[in-house]
Amino acid sequence: MQTSFSTRLALLRKESGISQKQAAAELGLSQALLSHYERGIRECGLDFLRQAAECYGVTVDNLLGTSDSRHGFGESLPLETDLPEDARLSTAGIHRGAMVLEDGLGSLGDAASCSAISRILSLQLYKILLYKAAEGQLPQNWVPQCEKLYNPMYLALLDEISNALLREVPDGSLARRKKIPLCLETLVRETQEYVQEQLEQLTGGNL
Repeated sequence: MQTSFSTRLALLRKESGISQKQAAAELGLSQALLSHYERGIRECGLDFLRQAAECYGVTVDNLLGTSDSRHGFGESLPLETDLPEDARLSTAGIHRGAMVLEDGLGSLGDAASCSAISRILSLQLYKILLYKAAEGQLPQNWVPQCEKLYNPMYLALLDEISNALLREVPDGSLARRKKIPLCLETLVRETQEYVQEQLEQLTGGNL
């Protein structure tokens, strides 16, 4: 449930167990001004917002009331607790979903100490960089030999490597979970809906 900046600012101070006078001293402003911020009488500047987030150990998004996650992407691993923002597809939700898979499926333990899930995601990001560099939307020196985009065998090889990694992922604990994490439920639902829409456009609805 979203709450206002002033409400969260006051709540975080009280949770920290410090008085308004102590908090004002730590934040480098007068108690009267902090009181105005906490009561919503005055709006703060960006410098104060950053200082308050650092002081209370939360993200700026959490302090502003736009996220219930206090510590960012990595909060609540092994992600058994859903966050309200998991109900919509977002970069944060996709990242959390990837961590659910990484935590629940295990890693390959390869020489590079990179899990299979992380390697698969890096391959997909590499494909995006490859496309955009070849199209001139990114500097070509970001992806040397980006002309490989036009080699069907190279693109097919990338897909085969991803599939091979998926097959090699060791057994983990996800199969024992009774409830699907909300971040994954949202990712699956919205991705399937998007793919369905694209298929209908390509086939004129004749699936």
